[in-house]
Amino acid sequence: MANREHVGLLKQGVAQWNEWREQQPEDLRIDLNNIDLSSIHLGGANLSKADLSGSDLRKADLCESDLSSALLSKANLREALLNSVDLGSANLSKADLHLAILSNTLLIDADLSRADLSSALLSNADLIDADLSYADLSYALQLHFLISTIFD
Repeated sequence: MANREHVGLLKQGVAQWNEWREQQPEDLRIDLNNIDLSSIHLGGANLSKADLSGSDLRKADLCESDLSSALLSKANLREALLNSVDLGSANLSKADLHLAILSNTLLIDADLSRADLSSALLSNADLIDADLSYADLSYALQLHFLISTIFD
């Protein structure tokens, strides 16, 4: 279950959230799993290593956020704006990214196994060493992306 303090701080806005994150120890477990953050504006937020697994982030604006090493397994990211986001080493297994915009996004070493990327925009996405095993890439627009992935 999500930490109520973390949820409350995040909903106060990105500036306050990032200021709070800077004051916290690097190994603090950020617990935001299974919560409704649909349509929220979190552009530029430091969500690195946060647990957002199972959360509803439909239509959320996460542009230029740091989600490196975040847990987003089974998260709903349908139609989310993920332009220029750092998702390096993030776990997005079984995540729903249908119609998500991932332009200029770093997905280096990310786990996208069994993720739904159908109709997603992946232009200039960096997918080096990403795991796309059994991922649905049907109708995904993939222009000029860098890839050295695992497709098994």
